Amino acid sequence: MRGLRAVVTALLLCASAAFAPPLAHADTEDDAKVVHCLSTAQRTALREAAEALGVAQDPDVVQWRKTNPDSFTRACEALYAAQKTPGPGWFANVLPFLTGLFGALAAFILTTWRERVTRGRAVADALGTAVTEFHDATEVFLRSWTPGRADTDVASKRHKLVDQLARVQAAHPRWPEPTNVIDRLTTGPLGEQLNVGWSANTEENKKRRAACTSELAQIRTTVLSIAIGLSRPLRGLP
Repeated sequence: MRGLRAVVTALLLCASAAFAPPLAHADTEDDAKVVHCLSTAQRTALREAAEALGVAQDPDVVQWRKTNPDSFTRACEALYAAQKTPGPGWFANVLPFLTGLFGALAAFILTTWRERVTRGRAVADALGTAVTEFHDATEVFLRSWTPGRADTDVASKRHKLVDQLARVQAAHPRWPEPTNVIDRLTTGPLGEQLNVGWSANTEENKKRRAACTSELAQIRTTVLSIAIGLSRPLRGLP
């Protein structure tokens, strides 16, 4: 919101500068013409303009303006128009506004991008921490499992990881990976049934432990891939 307010403020300032009416001058346009034509440097050119137009003129240009104002005005306006530097067009007037507009938009996009990257990295770090804690707790549980041992630490770390994945799922509904991992953490071999169903048969326990270890590694790899995707918004998941 701060970036959006900055853009709106910049646009308003640029628009007021671009479309504000010009400041009033003490001299009118007609006065400027007279001053120009009666200047010493322009008197010869004024006479030449009168000759080119075929209008009557007075030897004294000051008196000419008084005695024959129509012919003087015609010659003066022609001279003034011929020598006047063309004023800036509409594009020159709008250019400051366009410059401010693109500058404000660029600043807004850059700020928004940086904020998005910062948020993505923060979520990625939290997700990486959660999956590491779940991986370590589950690995310890599988390695040192004994009948009747509770999986309290694993359940706590699983809940934390699922919560982090749910946040990613809400922010990126088109990503299938968070939903897939959540399902595997709740209904898969590492889900809530991890602490039940172990057999008294040592060989069966070895097979189940191996399957759980493989699933644990796959989940860790997938979650870390999601974390990488969060830290690079444009490229998405690797």
